[in-house]
Amino acid sequence: MLSAFGTILMACTSSTPESACASPGGTCGVGVEPNGGTPSDGSIALSSCAWPASLDPTDASDGQCTAARTLLACTDGDGGIDEGCISNDPTQCPSDGVTVPGATFTCHDQCAPTEYGAVCGGIGPTAPPAASPPSACRSMGVTPGGTQFYCCPCGSGGNEGGPSDDGADAAMPIPEAFVSAFVGPGGASASACGYAAQQSFLQIGSPVVPEPSTITSGMDSVSLSCQVDPSGGGFNIHLSAEISGVNGGSISVAGQVSTSGGSGIQGVFTSATAGTFSDSNCTVTFTYNESPVPVAPPIAAGRIWGHVDCADASSGTDGGTVRTCDASADFLFENCE
Repeated sequence: MLSAFGTILMACTSSTPESACASPGGTCGVGVEPNGGTPSDGSIALSSCAWPASLDPTDASDGQCTAARTLLACTDGDGGIDEGCISNDPTQCPSDGVTVPGATFTCHDQCAPTEYGAVCGGIGPTAPPAASPPSACRSMGVTPGGTQFYCCPCGSGGNEGGPSDDGADAAMPIPEAFVSAFVGPGGASASACGYAAQQSFLQIGSPVVPEPSTITSGMDSVSLSCQVDPSGGGFNIHLSAEISGVNGGSISVAGQVSTSGGSGIQGVFTSATAGTFSDSNCTVTFTYNESPVPVAPPIAAGRIWGHVDCADASSGTDGGTVRTCDASADFLFENCE
């Protein structure tokens, strides 16, 4: 992944659909075939996804948030050019009239299949402060210019593009969390990772026993959002925790888990001083301090206690070099949606 999109060449703050998602209310299914097959035009099949009408692209210069079906990270390989954007085409960013001569980009979606991408804020010293996305969105980084990127659960903030229910949001309990996140060489060599030992990327609460102490969202510069939603015999999870400030950091975890754990999980670890590492094939297990979680069940609607391990977390390209480390965290989220 790009370093929190901090090395983005072009940050697309307005991505008007080119071939889909043109209906009001932001219901989008790019290249979706009725029987789940490959679309005849060769595009990548994506499931339908809805977002609030307030995120429909208009004029993002006022700092508002806009949405598209994917949040792409694109690279031209060894050329050292990175590009990030929200797009309704999972294979490329909207050109918006801007091209890079001689560059051929390979793109992948930073969000889970059940999420859409969102971007908030404008570019430049005269841009107003960025608006806030729906509460269930997880941060995917911010550019030096202040443009903020998010992955958000399909349907979050409204039904099929309808306006968000502010009254319902206000009645929701405030999330609490413990997070102890590290990035280090793990099974990789120190030269491949760039770190000789584990580095603390985020610490929220304290790893005491038998149960860690948590911090409530809004306290001590901590911002939390989380969703642990029963689905298909398991749970859809969208977890995000962040400490703001020059020495802050964040972590986001998203995917499908069962009561025995999960694989193919999206994980993003960010440090304000050390950059961002991400992996789309993380695992979630229900352990704490390397022992089984002492609560049964460790996951239920609105809460989860466990461990995420991203064995091949990679940083953004830097002069053609990609750093690969092991990123892991013990975590406990409560009072989630």
